[in-house]
Amino acid sequence: MNVLTDNKILDATITSINGSENFPATNLQNVFLHQRYQSTTVDDTVTIVFDTSIDIDVFFFGYTNMSTMTVDFYDASNVKIESYQILADGSVIHYYGYGLAESYGYDDQFYGYYIRNGNQVYDPVAWYLSQTLSVKKIVITLETESTNVFMGGIACGVIENFSLPLSTWIDDFDDKSLVSESEAGQVLQQYLPPFRKYKFNFPVNSRADVIEVMNKYRAIGVGYHLWVDPFEDNHDFMVPIYCTLTAPIKSKKDGTNYSYDLNIREAR
Repeated sequence: MNVLTDNKILDATITSINGSENFPATNLQNVFLHQRYQSTTVDDTVTIVFDTSIDIDVFFFGYTNMSTMTVDFYDASNVKIESYQILADGSVIHYYGYGLAESYGYDDQFYGYYIRNGNQVYDPVAWYLSQTLSVKKIVITLETESTNVFMGGIACGVIENFSLPLSTWIDDFDDKSLVSESEAGQVLQQYLPPFRKYKFNFPVNSRADVIEVMNKYRAIGVGYHLWVDPFEDNHDFMVPIYCTLTAPIKSKKDGTNYSYDLNIREAR
């Protein structure tokens, strides 16, 4: 399981060429995923600049109607060092070796991409870079077949690796739909899409590992927003999730081993 807690995008400067005044590019830093950025056209270019170079090995995005997207990474010298392009069919091409002509090339059908079947609004995506990059600027080019291209949120940084959870876990929904029922049995519903909700248990950890996890929890607390990829090697089984921590992380000692729970709920 991979978790991103330190989203470097939150401290960046974000601008766009065709961004709407009502849905500016700075909405990409909003903690509400559905508080989206939106262009006034079918395509746009979003530029993200960091105060200093940062390390990146993962890129998340979600809630977007884009059909194709290109993400270019630049170093402190404003040299393009890598580029990733998502195609309309859901495949990814990874271009590498910018500035190094002898090693330039691309990998077709790159990993880390998922699209929801029958719907052009994308679930959160965990997109892993081929290596850790030192990045000063990111340029994102978006295109869509709709009237306006939009995106709800992005994140990048260095991923935190958790061990695999116990094979039995609670896979639940938090349903906020409003239901009223008369004494005669007539039911009215105001439907709201249910929130995905999980409770994972991580068994057989050393004391040092648990202390590290507990210290991470103490630094963020309940309600903190996370980007979580429960099964990074199998997005067909479970897609990444933008979520909040819903309960304190508690550890349990069993002999020389320790276990702990991770409770998360989808956030929009």
